[in-house]
Amino acid sequence: MSKNIVADSKQTRQQRETENDLPTTTGSRRSSIYVRSKESQSPSSVVHQLTTPRSEHIEQSKKRNSAVPSSSLASPRDKPTSPPVRIPGISYKDINFNGSAYSRSLIKKLSYLHLAKLATLMALGYRTQAISILGTHVMAARGLVGLAKDSLDVCTAEVLALFTVLAEPANYPLLVHCTQGKDRTGLTVLLLLMLYGVSAVAIGEDYLRSESELAPEREEKLREVRSIGLPDEFAGCPPHWVDEVCGYVEERYGGVEEYLARCGVTEQMREAVKQNLCCQSSDV
Repeated sequence: MSKNIVADSKQTRQQRETENDLPTTTGSRRSSIYVRSKESQSPSSVVHQLTTPRSEHIEQSKKRNSAVPSSSLASPRDKPTSPPVRIPGISYKDINFNGSAYSRSLIKKLSYLHLAKLATLMALGYRTQAISILGTHVMAARGLVGLAKDSLDVCTAEVLALFTVLAEPANYPLLVHCTQGKDRTGLTVLLLLMLYGVSAVAIGEDYLRSESELAPEREEKLREVRSIGLPDEFAGCPPHWVDEVCGYVEERYGGVEEYLARCGVTEQMREAVKQNLCCQSSDV
């Protein structure tokens, strides 16, 4: 086979962070996927799935800057975040699944009072506190399944951008990642596996393998999600997530092919993605 798909393991993630200082996710097995050729063992393209709620960026920036003492006179506002580290020679494709369309869909669910509070806090620079309003009054109620469904509904432009990258052979080998590697990356992998005709049972088994890899940093992640008003479920992998999301794609859109077509991913692009990622069963 010319290419294969390798889930990013904890060992390879630690090696990358040590050698390249690549800011990856917080420890899930499927924090990233590689598609690598025999000739090249490092990704030529990296797809960032960024997030507009900047609490994740704030936390990552704090970790990178933890050695720098902060002034006691510093403002209580959230400090500006430093950009993610970029490796020279790697092509980065920033695809924001939590962009303006997604953010608007969440904000529309707020009451006028909570919307006013959010706007005031954002204007004053209190981003974490502002996001906690969304977390407490919208995201917690939607849960990870509901938010995945929202992403499918409103992030069609982002799905098209993602599959445009995946359909181009010159972008391989590549790595896809977000922050934890189970939600936005999980949704990406779910769509790819559905496109290949993989059963929901097999997809679910793969998804749940991330749970044990999240364990070493679970307490830290729990503090982060609780700080923005989210329940503990957001730090893990709900067992029902894959079944419900796959079921939603089938029931609402008639299947993954129809869903991707609705996003603007043509049949030619879908076939190109399959060809780029194909492997022979004997090599799996």
